[in-house]
Amino acid sequence: MGQERLTSFDGLSLPVHRTGSGPPLIVVPGWLATPADWQPVIQRLADQHTCYIWEARPWHHDHPTMAAMADDLRALVAALAPEGPSVLGHSMGALTCWEYVRRHGCSDVTTFCLVDQSPRMVTDDDWTLGLEGGFPPESNRALIAWMWRDFPAAAMDVISRGRRVAPGSGAARLEAMFRETRRRRLEALEPAPWIRAWESFSREDYRSVLPQVTVRTLLIYGAASFYGMEVARYVHRHTPDSRLRIHAVAGHSPHQDDLPGVVEDIRRFTAARQPCTP
Repeated sequence: MGQERLTSFDGLSLPVHRTGSGPPLIVVPGWLATPADWQPVIQRLADQHTCYIWEARPWHHDHPTMAAMADDLRALVAALAPEGPSVLGHSMGALTCWEYVRRHGCSDVTTFCLVDQSPRMVTDDDWTLGLEGGFPPESNRALIAWMWRDFPAAAMDVISRGRRVAPGSGAARLEAMFRETRRRRLEALEPAPWIRAWESFSREDYRSVLPQVTVRTLLIYGAASFYGMEVARYVHRHTPDSRLRIHAVAGHSPHQDDLPGVVEDIRRFTAARQPCTP
């Protein structure tokens, strides 16, 4: 995998990892994710796409916001024009894609692939399709306060709730092995940028943006995600040219829980030329 540098709108230099050949596919990782977390996916797509994945702004900037991360994406899309990349965003990456559409439209993007996210995380009496179906502002404030007190513990709690593996399975054994690795990685982080990123994206409401996503869009959700299937169906109904794929064995990270299935979804979708069938 080669590494390049992207100079973004404000002069910030972000590492961008590139591999493969073919039409460009930009991968926008989720909260706390690294390019290495996406290597199994990228390696399987490298014969079909030139894959680009960056180290997101919280790795390199003290005060990341959704607007800034969307403008980072804009800088990378512009660098690849006129090829018109496909863009794949997971979790915070999906929110970044919606913020991109809000700020820049989607005329320079060929397709989107959005993985397991609600357009509004925080819930209230009129909106129940956020995190775990019940995440009011006071719960979000309490979680953020916990992050400031003990970031590794709070972040591990969020990550663990997003994981769904069958007890006694090989995946469960691997999960136990990797928990300590994840914890060590969290303990080594500077927490403030990641907490500020959470503060930024948890305030957002992208429901009005969904109808503006007018390019072909693949929606991938885990049946056991902490967002639930009603979120997936809502996003599908309100995204005009979208196809929905639900992975029965997956939680919030379908690309980890059902790697072969998700890769096949992406390969078929980005290879197709015809409009999606709702």
